[in-house]
Amino acid sequence: MVFDILEALQHQSELLDSLYDQNLKAARQLQSTLEHKILPGLVDEEGLDEADVEYAVQWLYDIPSIFRILKRQKFTASLALEALRTTLLWRLRTLPPLACKPPLPCFTCLPSHAHDPFGHPIVVIQTAKVLSGAEDLKALSAHTSELMRLHLVELNKARHSSVRGARPILQYVALLDIGGMSLSGWQFIDLMNWHVVELLPRYPGMLAAVFILNYSWTHSGFWSIAKRILPKHSLQKIFFVTAPQLRQLLSPANLPKDYGGDLPLIAEMPSPLEQYVASPPAASDSPGAHCAEYPLTGSMVDPEATSPEATAPIRTVLSSTSLLNPFFGYPAVYDAAATPSLRHGRRRKRDLVHTLVRLWWARWGARAVLMLVLLLLLLVARRWRIQLRVIFDRRRPTVLPVRAFLPWFRNVFWRTYPRAALYLTRAHAEVIVPRHT
Repeated sequence: MVFDILEALQHQSELLDSLYDQNLKAARQLQSTLEHKILPGLVDEEGLDEADVEYAVQWLYDIPSIFRILKRQKFTASLALEALRTTLLWRLRTLPPLACKPPLPCFTCLPSHAHDPFGHPIVVIQTAKVLSGAEDLKALSAHTSELMRLHLVELNKARHSSVRGARPILQYVALLDIGGMSLSGWQFIDLMNWHVVELLPRYPGMLAAVFILNYSWTHSGFWSIAKRILPKHSLQKIFFVTAPQLRQLLSPANLPKDYGGDLPLIAEMPSPLEQYVASPPAASDSPGAHCAEYPLTGSMVDPEATSPEATAPIRTVLSSTSLLNPFFGYPAVYDAAATPSLRHGRRRKRDLVHTLVRLWWARWGARAVLMLVLLLLLLVARRWRIQLRVIFDRRRPTVLPVRAFLPWFRNVFWRTYPRAALYLTRAHAEVIVPRHT
């Protein structure tokens, strides 16, 4: 079982690294569009000050976060752009008031040197320490996810300084100890629904694996609920392991003494996340103001993200078939506020029909032109077929319909032999025209 888990984690890690290399350019283009087009519009709409703009820009330079959202949208640029804009608004409206709060008491991040065989940092979640207040639990869960994102940013910064061009760390591993779970049934369902609907779209793809410890038959009810709520791809990352299996997977050097490792006890271990918690605001600040300084300076600014290719200006008018157009099928523009909007102010049916015709022509246009040319050649050949027989066939008389020679009969026979011409026209369906010498 341990070998199967390691093989699955290795395959997942290699696949994620390959996807990151293939879509890094698309992630940088989205980052440039957000910084130069979307953010200026949000400044006017939300009335952001300089601190808010700096806070937003620092998140935009976290290329791994943009890549994770792009991956969640199946690498569709238009959908990813809309999801990134929604996430940026959520961060500006929700996260700043939480910037001064500590992480969840049940959430412990192990030291930076502790990691799994594939370089993912390790966190421990002890459900016995979960707070009883549902609202505080949700707020602190969102803030803890943000602190963990910052921790990944700092790890990547240190990694890049030591190894030039190294791939960033995109995920972490969680040890979920469900022994002595203090959540009731309704709290568990409410928290799971909120996590899937609200938090997971903001921080997608950050978990590489979840190892569940101290599972027993008393937790079967919670697991049956979780299987119905969690997405299928999330269920594939959950593994039920025992303490000996955990030590084989991660080695004692990367585990605390609580789980048979060599690291200090969790209660005696300082959390690396504490360094990202900002100091409380001064008493003179407004009640809704966030911390004056958010510790993001110098965090994961991709040195290649500022290259001329990444910061090239984006066209103002977007085609209806552009992948960067959030209103695919309808032409879009960036107005004076630099926010994507419909070019004509609404979704017109004629624009959609025009887009469908363009897509149809791009798919079948060459074949349609070929069929028209063949049809035209066929009609021309049938038109000249009669005349070619009359001119070139000198071996036998040509059998032709009478209607084809009605003008000839009228001009020649009508005056000379009116009765004979009338008889031939009515009585015979076709006539043999003798060869003229």
